[in-house]
Formats: sequence, C-alpha cells, structure tokens
Amino acid sequence: MRKNFGGIILIVVCQIVLLTGMAFADVSGNQDTYLSQKTINSNVVEKIENKNTEEEANKEKINELYVELADEKLLKNVLPRLEAFGIVKKTPGEEHDLKKEVTREQLAKLMIAVLNMEKEAKDAQNLNLYTDISADRWSAGYVNLAGSLGIIDEKDEGVFSPEESVTYPEAIAGLIRVLGYKDEFLPGSWPGNYIAKAADLDITDDVEFNPSGVVDRGDILILINNTLKASGIEKTVEDDGAIMYSEYNDTFLKKKFGIDKYDGVKILKAKKYVNNEGEAGEVKVEFSNDTYDGKYKIGDVKIFKLLNESDLEKLEDIFAEEITVYVKDEIKVIYIEE
Repeated sequence: MRKNFGGIILIVVCQIVLLTGMAFADVSGNQDTYLSQKTINSNVVEKIENKNTEEEANKEKINELYVELADEKLLKNVLPRLEAFGIVKKTPGEEHDLKKEVTREQLAKLMIAVLNMEKEAKDAQNLNLYTDISADRWSAGYVNLAGSLGIIDEKDEGVFSPEESVTYPEAIAGLIRVLGYKDEFLPGSWPGNYIAKAADLDITDDVEFNPSGVVDRGDILILINNTLKASGIEKTVEDDGAIMYSEYNDTFLKKKFGIDKYDGVKILKAKKYVNNEGEAGEVKVEFSNDTYDGKYKIGDVKIFKLLNESDLEKLEDIFAEEITVYVKDEIKVIYIEE
C-alpha cells in the first residue's frame, strides 16, 4: 500500500508557514506597541521638562519681582529717611545702584556717618595708620577714624584693603561696635558672637544673611536702618575714676542724633515761611496716641518747625491722616513718612 507522502509533506509545510506567519505577526505587533509606547514616553518626558522649565522661569520672575519690590521699598522709605538724617548723601543726578557691592572704605564712611562723627573724620585725615591709605585719599579720614575706634579691623598688619568688598560678618561687626559693644562683652568667638548679637537686636531683619557672601548697598542700608532702632552701650566715668559700661534705653537714633520717632500723628495745619535759620515753615499736629517717651499724650497738640520744603508739599495730600514724623531736638520735623 502506497502512502501519500506528498500530502503529508504539504500539510507539514503549510503548518510551518502558518506558525512562522503567526510568529512574525506577533513580533511585528510587539514592535508597533513598543514604538507607540516609546513615543508616548518621549512626549510625557518633553511635557515634564517643559513644565519644569516654565516653573523655573516663573520662580525667577517671582524672585525678580520680590527684588524689585524690595528695591522700591528701599528707595521709597529707607533711603530717603537715611538721607534726611545725613547718613547717606546723594550727588545730584546720581542714581543709587542698590545691587552694587560695598567696599571696605565705603563701609568706613558709613560707620562714621552712623556715629555722627563726620567732623572728627576730617581731623583724622593725616593719621597714616595704614600703608595702603595715603593722606590724600578721599576715604583717609573715615578709614583712620574707624580703625582707631576699633570699628573695622585691618586685613593684615598695617594694611586696610580699601577697595575689597565687605563681607556680611564684617558689616555686622562694624555696626555692633558702633552701638558700643566690644569683643569682651560678647560670649563666644568672632564672627558668631557678633552675628548672634545682631539677631538679638533685630539688626539682621529683612536681610538675606549670607555668612560667606558680600554685602550690597541695599542690604547695608537696611542693616543701618535697623541699627538706628536698636539700643546700645554707653560708657560713664564714676566719681572714683572707675569706667562703667551699661545699656541705655533710648534708640541709637535718639542717643546719637537727638531724633524721636512719633507714630500716629495727625496734621492739623501747615504754614510755609522762609528764615535765616534754614527753616521752611511749621506744622501743627495732634497726637493720636501716647508717645513712647511719655512726652505727649493722646489728644495733645504741638507746633513743630519744618526743615524741608519737600515735606510741606507732601503735607498737602495727607491732612487729617495719621502719619509718622521724625523730630530732631524736640522742635524740628526733619522727615515725614506716610
């Protein structure tokens, strides 16, 4: 009996072809799925990267906005106030670059201005304390006086490095020493002891303190402004000649400049006049609350002299509103703040 081998072979071949076709179809399907999944993953990654980039850009914009607002606050409040106190002086036509770094000789000038010792600085012009500070250098008097008072340390023996940028610890130490504190009054070691004292006195408020960074003009203005609100140390000599150091209760602004800050003051009347004493007019005010020093009670009415004509112009828009006035020597308004 003859077997149909041809049929059997044909069947086997067909099965192999069928299985092979199925296998290829499966591989092709998996490949298509893989490619589709890869495309989806790529799109997701791209979207995430775009989102992260957008978030970073938004954060940068927000930071820039905060900086702009901080600068605006500085230019509107702190800077004009310090100019009125005579601590900061602006050359006509000059713009303040608040992000510019402060140099050591500029810090010396500011420290002497905060001490209200500009006249003494002129006498210190020729002291020749440092090899890199000549007598004809613009900052010589300030640097020599700041050095002799122990406000700013030298960089090396006999070397001041006037154009070197100021670090935060150097600025903090200078201001704490301006307040009358000495190394021996502060427990711990430099600069930690000075930084801790500055924080205790709220001098570092509103400043992004960076122990290893350098100070810009905006930050030094804020630090000075905060220092003026702090209290400090005064030295007294007893009858037996003993030297005593004690903290005083007044603000440094009151102690060194004779300036009082009164909040909640209503303007009742302003009068303009010009005299030989440099006064621009006078202002009649009513106190809306008791003052911190007990000099005035709620409802008290007082007439102060006005020194700045610009303050008279400012008063035209704020009659009957509660404002803040800075009064020098108890009789002269030197700055008005809404």
